[in-house]
Amino acid sequence: MVYLYYCQACEEGKHKKCELITPMQKGCISGGRKCKCPCSGDPLYDSPERIHKECMSLLKHIERADRLSRNSKNPMKIGKRRKKIS
Repeated sequence: MVYLYYCQACEEGKHKKCELITPMQKGCISGGRKCKCPCSGDPLYDSPERIHKECMSLLKHIERADRLSRNSKNPMKIGKRRKKIS
């Protein structure tokens, strides 16, 4: 069994020192923990450049979806939420 958690380094924002995987305790048949932080030990995980790059990628995907939607028979409609009818 593997437990998922944020290691102490990731909680403090020190992704360069991410534990990634903690082995099972001595004498156990199974166990261990895996850090669930998406940094994967990348020291530049919190860098503004990486965040900007990821945001620009998301915007490109949204723009592409919007363009494909406009060319389809049933385009996406973005607007106010409709009231729920009971």
